[in-house]
Amino acid sequence: MMVMKRWLIVCVSIVLLGLAGCTSWLMPKPVESESFSTLGGGFMATIESGKAANIRYGVNLLIKKDLPSTGYMVVTFEDPANKSELIVEEGTVQDMQEKYAASVKNVLAFYSPYVEGVRKHTQYEVSVSVFSDSGKQKLLASHKQKVGSTVWGK
Repeated sequence: MMVMKRWLIVCVSIVLLGLAGCTSWLMPKPVESESFSTLGGGFMATIESGKAANIRYGVNLLIKKDLPSTGYMVVTFEDPANKSELIVEEGTVQDMQEKYAASVKNVLAFYSPYVEGVRKHTQYEVSVSVFSDSGKQKLLASHKQKVGSTVWGK
């Protein structure tokens, strides 16, 4: 009986380690840039009984360097339904910080609108660019982070 129990523990451990190894190569590593550090990212689903899930994705970024409140920020998300298209959110740094402020100081939680066409085991990119003004001529900071989908999608 004791040998069977140990055998079961060994088998379960091997399976779990295998799964952890599979997901680790599917999940992108957090990115560091001059102005931001990725704290995390992923997919979120809102599920209502009898309806399809509403899915969005995003990243949490730590602001490492003060951003000018008068600057202009552009955040893009790959559109899972058409990866050649981008979903764009933009505004002054101050407006974007107010809209995407997390509950922790100096952290922004950027998230896409609801998306369709998400595929399992696929990575989607979130890109943040900060410009000196709305003319977008002088780039002050940029950050790109891939987010992997392992659960949601076709």
